[in-house]
Amino acid sequence: MITDYMCRGILAKVLTTTPLSNGLAALAVNVNSALPAGSSERLDFLGTVAPMREWQGSRQAVQPIEYNFSIKNRKFESSILLPKDWIVNDKTGNVSQAMSQLSNRYAQWRPKLIADLLNNATVAGAYAAFDGLSFYNAAHVYGTSTVNNVIPFATGAGPALITAYEAAKSLVKAIQQIVTFLDDRGEPINEDITDLTVVVPALANSQMAAVFFQAINLPKLDTGSGSVDNPVFGIGKMFTLHLLVTPRITGVNVHVINTSANAAPVVFQENLAERLMTIKGAGSDFEHDHDAWEQGLKSVGNAGFGRFTDAVQIQYS
Repeated sequence: MITDYMCRGILAKVLTTTPLSNGLAALAVNVNSALPAGSSERLDFLGTVAPMREWQGSRQAVQPIEYNFSIKNRKFESSILLPKDWIVNDKTGNVSQAMSQLSNRYAQWRPKLIADLLNNATVAGAYAAFDGLSFYNAAHVYGTSTVNNVIPFATGAGPALITAYEAAKSLVKAIQQIVTFLDDRGEPINEDITDLTVVVPALANSQMAAVFFQAINLPKLDTGSGSVDNPVFGIGKMFTLHLLVTPRITGVNVHVINTSANAAPVVFQENLAERLMTIKGAGSDFEHDHDAWEQGLKSVGNAGFGRFTDAVQIQYS
């Protein structure tokens, strides 16, 4: 017979062995929060220091600009009801599988929050960047600099039928844009980029996933009137390009995100002290009243946007 102790053990094992560093989760900087649900964790950051200048007269100390940024913690849960007959008579491991799925839902929680951000990145309000504008916006003001992280791109036959050559040309345009962003002192902020992740939606009746794979990996591309050198290959020698195709991203737009070591396009925070596994199992009042067990997971945290200089969105038409 499966015991409640065994249930806890299975859950704990899955929680500690399920990999969380999948594609979407890897886009985020992780922060440990100490605040309960409903409270906002302040993640304010400082802008850049002044660039080097010729020494004339005396030193000119410049105070970095402080940018206000916070993410409100939210409470999340996933619970499962297990009739006692299932537990007593489980001969095929269905109950154990159900408990594993419960823990897998926790592993999917972070990517789900990040995908929700990206899917709403052109919306202000609850999804705004630290300057109050939508994360993808042509009019960000960052100190003395203006940042436009929106790349419009017209395809010949529509986004669903985009060609590999069109995908490559749009990627070149996006990469050129992100490396020319300036910091709040007017200096290049992304000249040390080493890794870029291209996030592509996995859409039914669309060839986007296939053509972006070709745009990143093939040395030659068909233009419709002949074969040419892939324009991404020249730029790709400067960076490592990663392709992430996911059904969690909706729409037809593509995200090109800085995933270098010092990047912070997205922030994920969790109060680890609030991550709890609970069970109403053998001998509980719940078992007596319902002839069943109930168990669940709870976690407190959230995700929010970081620096808009670390991402661009290619908007296809």
